[in-house]
Amino acid sequence: MSLKFKFISTVSLAGAIAVFSGASLAQDTTATAPVTGDKVEKHHRGDHGGRGKGEFGHKGEFGARGGHRGGMFGSMKGIQLTDAQKEQLKALRQANRPDKATFEEMHKLMIAVHDGSSTPEQQARLKELSQQMMAKRQAQREQFLAVLTPEQKAQMEANKAEQKQRREEFKQKRDEWRKNRKDAAPATTTTKPAIS
Repeated sequence: MSLKFKFISTVSLAGAIAVFSGASLAQDTTATAPVTGDKVEKHHRGDHGGRGKGEFGHKGEFGARGGHRGGMFGSMKGIQLTDAQKEQLKALRQANRPDKATFEEMHKLMIAVHDGSSTPEQQARLKELSQQMMAKRQAQREQFLAVLTPEQKAQMEANKAEQKQRREEFKQKRDEWRKNRKDAAPATTTTKPAIS
């Protein structure tokens, strides 16, 4: 086989894969309920309702990177909720869903601030919206904690302490790695090597 024929075959195969994978992604991907009536549980980090990204193109429900991996919801590891607690928490999440219009307004204001084209009024509005959002999150946290039993709260605090320890260990390893990388970097010379 000639090199030209191999190249054309490879390009054709890559094109066919691209076309068929695009067509398969365009297919309807809505999940159907199981016929047996068994409850299907979600086994992925954070409950994003099946979305890969948040509603506004960010990686979390609130636009923060990582979504609910850490913080209050990440510290729920190992806590068994009763069915009544699950229903209460579900109702709380539904009642405290983020307002899409507010997020869009904040997004536009943050872009203006980032571009340097924001007015003092826009900056004040962004600060006001941010404070409202923080107050809403705090109220949601208090409502959430009110649903938990004292034992569950204790487990949550233990999980938070473990997360903090892991974070500190990671920071130490990262700093050590950076230091070693900086020390191992070859020194650059400004003189040209002699040509013989």
